[in-house]
Amino acid sequence: MKIADREIEIRRKPAVRNITITITHEGRVRVSAPQNAPESRIVQFVENKHRWIERKLGDAEWHAEYLDPTRRILFRGIPYDVRWLASDEVSPLVLFDSDSSVCTATTVSGSHDPALLSEVLARYALELRQLAFDAAAARSVSINRVYLRNQRTRWGSSSSRMNLSLNWRLIMAPPPVASYLILHELAHQRIMNHSRDFWRLVRDWCPDFPEHDAWLRSHAFALTLFR
Repeated sequence: MKIADREIEIRRKPAVRNITITITHEGRVRVSAPQNAPESRIVQFVENKHRWIERKLGDAEWHAEYLDPTRRILFRGIPYDVRWLASDEVSPLVLFDSDSSVCTATTVSGSHDPALLSEVLARYALELRQLAFDAAAARSVSINRVYLRNQRTRWGSSSSRMNLSLNWRLIMAPPPVASYLILHELAHQRIMNHSRDFWRLVRDWCPDFPEHDAWLRSHAFALTLFR
């Protein structure tokens, strides 16, 4: 089965009750359906979602520009075009020019090494740890440690042991978005669920949190970078 010249992957699962469609950040179309769902029902469902699928495929193509960190990366919310230079005289060096939105990466061989970029971004991400402690102190929230993790499916988490874990890729987000994520996890130190009281506290600390939360959701593809 195809749509927009794309093969559609159909997965039948016993535990699934409804037909759902997922568009991956790589532009793959996946359909999950009940084990006994007639093929005609699946085809009709997909055809009814034709416009939605095409719109999401367009988003995936936009995301694909960022899925190759040797060409473009996000740093503090700004997309930087990566320019690779070769030099026999210097150690590997990465410089960000905010005026031109160009990231210049210089290596001895001029090779395109995404590991170099991830190492530099991870070093910048160390600042997130202090931001978390400062935010906690400002709101009288006690925390023990702040870890920088290499998580692939989440931006951060909060534990009952009063520890926060932040994804180092959060340095790719705009500073206000990073601050929101930190406040979100700090709020979990008060309320360890997503109840109305939790979101009321988040809104009290960060009134424009829906905008920042939307950014994190729409840029979830960044979690797949630098594998």
